[in-house]
Amino acid sequence: MKGIIASLAIFAITFWICFPSNILPKDHLWERVDEGLFVREFDSPQKSKINDSKITILKIDPKFYSFKLLCASEHGKVSMTPKKWCQKHNLSSAVNAGMYQKDGITNVGYMKNFNHINNPRSTNAYKAVLAFNPVESTIPVRGVSGSAKIETDRIDDGISTHLGMADLVLKPNIPREVNIDGTEWGAMQRTMIPFDKYTPQLQSKGDKIYYVWEESDGKHRQIWTSSVHEDGTGWKSKKRTKSLYGKYDPQFQIVGNKIYYVWHEDHGPIEPIWVAEEILIK
Repeated sequence: MKGIIASLAIFAITFWICFPSNILPKDHLWERVDEGLFVREFDSPQKSKINDSKITILKIDPKFYSFKLLCASEHGKVSMTPKKWCQKHNLSSAVNAGMYQKDGITNVGYMKNFNHINNPRSTNAYKAVLAFNPVESTIPVRGVSGSAKIETDRIDDGISTHLGMADLVLKPNIPREVNIDGTEWGAMQRTMIPFDKYTPQLQSKGDKIYYVWEESDGKHRQIWTSSVHEDGTGWKSKKRTKSLYGKYDPQFQIVGNKIYYVWHEDHGPIEPIWVAEEILIK
């Protein structure tokens, strides 16, 4: 597998999670550079006063290329050009991974590479994260994006490298619903943490869809909730319980501006009913 490096250097770039070209409209023609590697130039919707107003996007299939994050803070605090990074680490290509702070080393956004943390803090200006180097081969390279600051504890599990960025991640237009006649079926994996999930429930309210499920933390099942916009954007999940008892069969109901939850817990000789409620945040 060929290596692609993301090095912390001078310029900010837009990172794109890329997919096979057959998911794009037919007029999106990409130039094939190599197997799993495509490039295309787009006209910018906002014209530049000093340049040609072109945006060049490299589309990378992670089945053929591995991703590495190399930054000066982890490698002797010595800054190098992308070309020098490639020569030193025997890599196929390199791109600048983000903007640095005044010290010339620390990333503006959250940055973690295995046990090395370049910047432990997320920022309101950065609303997307590229995540790769999974601890298990079954976990895919992925991007997390939203309209608000990314909470990094939502995405750390199962992934070793996280790179915060300002730009949204490109996603395929996968249908998330099905017509009555069974056409236009599409499915998307929403949870990536390598623990089993059970008994999902959902309810639509306004322009959002709300979810609840039980999920193993390795020893006990806990209650998780999530919400997403009807168009599939803005997915946010949250672990709701942490006690050392298994929680089972969660149900919920939205009434007015409140969400009501109910489940039962395994306390050994007894299984009490638990309830919770919260204000609906639109």
